[in-house]
Amino acid sequence: MQITKSQFKKLILFQAVLLFVYVIASFFTPALLPAELQTYLDSVYEQDLSIYEIITAVLALPLLVWMLQNLVALYQFRSYAPKHLLYITMISVLLYISIPGAIVYTVIDSFLNDLLFLLAGFTLAIVFYSNIADEFKKPVEKNTPTV
Repeated sequence: MQITKSQFKKLILFQAVLLFVYVIASFFTPALLPAELQTYLDSVYEQDLSIYEIITAVLALPLLVWMLQNLVALYQFRSYAPKHLLYITMISVLLYISIPGAIVYTVIDSFLNDLLFLLAGFTLAIVFYSNIADEFKKPVEKNTPTV
């Protein structure tokens, strides 16, 4: 597969924007749900937090920050970025599939979530199996001022 550096950078920017939109949209999910589902969510939130929910809450913010930092590293073709993307994706999938009970999504949340996972997989394939993989093996040029 041939992909240019410019196309790859656009893909990374698109992922960053999509991630931002997904996080913002997730705050509005309860307001967009039918009354029955809002009642269900209220009853779930009134219960004591399980150990899983505490672990998820503790991991979610650092994982989000790590993902954003890694998108910057991918954009800059840092050598560690492909491996970190693999780790982030694996942790995200493990957290996602281990959620106990029902998950309530709006159509928009579900679409954005699925699209983010698809793009992560596509990006993984690109950084390991395309011509772009070679860009991560080159030394990074440092922009140092010349005197």
